Amino acid sequence: MKNLSKQLLKEAVSLGLCTPFTNSWIDRGIIGFIDFYKRNPDWCLEVKYPSDHILAENFNNEITRSKGVYYNQNHIDITCINNSTTAAIYILIKCDGILRVKGNDVVRCYISRESNVAFEIQDDAILYIDVYDDSKIKINKKDNSKYKIFYGNSKCTNKNR
Repeated sequence: MKNLSKQLLKEAVSLGLCTPFTNSWIDRGIIGFIDFYKRNPDWCLEVKYPSDHILAENFNNEITRSKGVYYNQNHIDITCINNSTTAAIYILIKCDGILRVKGNDVVRCYISRESNVAFEIQDDAILYIDVYDDSKIKINKKDNSKYKIFYGNSKCTNKNR
């Protein structure tokens, strides 16, 4: 794990990680890195950190999915209803699937790097979508639900139904 931590730090510094984060970097394992990613999603997505290679080797597993981070997954099927899952979901690199938000949930979803996600929002749910790169989204809104889309460095295709 120390090797992974050193690799992550080296890559982050090469992409412009600020001095305070660099100086305070410690090895906290996969969970610690996921926490770092969740605290800094905009920076990570804008600079495409970590690289596809690091993600492929270390972040396509049950641990990351249990923390709401999906990498290179086909046929994702996630339902959030009345706080049944994490409040933020990260769909990264060539994922496709559906995210349903129901009840009174408030969910934020980050998608990037060629992902293709359909969203179904209903009841009184609220969904915030941060889209990066060339991802594709479709939105099906029902009832009193609401959504807001934020476009990062995106060439996103938004096909509302």
